[in-house]
Amino acid sequence: MTVSLFRLALNAASSFPIPNTPATSDSISPRRSTTRWSLTPAPARALALLSQEEVASVLRFFRPEDAALALGSCLLKRLAVVRGVGATWAESWRGMKREEGGKPIWRDENNILGEVEFNVSHHGTMVVLVADAAPKNGPKRARRVGIDVVKIDVPKDTLAVRREGSWEKWVRIFADVMPEEEVRRIVDGEDSDDREQQNLEGKLRRFYTFWGLREAYVKLSGEALVAPWLKELEFRNVRAPSKGLENTVGDTTRGSEVWLGGKRVENLGVELQAMGEDYIIATIVERATESEEFAAFENVDVDGVIDTSATG
Repeated sequence: MTVSLFRLALNAASSFPIPNTPATSDSISPRRSTTRWSLTPAPARALALLSQEEVASVLRFFRPEDAALALGSCLLKRLAVVRGVGATWAESWRGMKREEGGKPIWRDENNILGEVEFNVSHHGTMVVLVADAAPKNGPKRARRVGIDVVKIDVPKDTLAVRREGSWEKWVRIFADVMPEEEVRRIVDGEDSDDREQQNLEGKLRRFYTFWGLREAYVKLSGEALVAPWLKELEFRNVRAPSKGLENTVGDTTRGSEVWLGGKRVENLGVELQAMGEDYIIATIVERATESEEFAAFENVDVDGVIDTSATG
């Protein structure tokens, strides 16, 4: 079964647990720690599904925490192609490409199945993906998509704000890539009448909401955060989603507007999703219709991925 627009999520920490290493004077090195992690059951089973190039891209990381995120990213990209156009597991690797600017896409080498545009993001222990598929007999091309997940580390960022001396001074560290109007919205809490967003934790959630939107749109565009128009990109009508409980889905907000060069960018769907207490996910996609709804995130189980690979 193939689908068009969909989203996947994977918790790397629970999917690929990292063995506890005793803290001794002769503790193993980070590289050995990653190697040791890769030989444990869950990572080993997942790595066996990947190509040599993909395995190398995972094991190049010194910290197993980073390797786990890379492994999750590889699996979600493959699964997106299988789900999107019905490719086999082997085909899901062969068509992986990067367009000019580095934007990832999958195209069928034999021009039979079509294409899948996808975008992946990871932070903390969470890996998320948004994808749009254009089967051969369907739309002419897959739609542009962008996604970003941010983890809010309140204790760490609180210390950083205190070091800068004020909330505004901390926000202005990032002013080189934000227009002044957006800096003011973040500093003043414009568009927000939610008391939850007036304390420091709420302000941090608001800042990272704007940052996630910025990252998601830049990734949709296919340009990096050095794009010449960054200072002209702004977001209006933004409301940070309220956090959920641990390991549960929190608030969802829609209606944020994307503006570039003083003009609203039309035909975009924008959604902000809270995950647990610490995560916010920003998704931006080209909309097929005004009424199109976002598909809910599907939490990916590694055993399910292994079953999928076995059938193709």
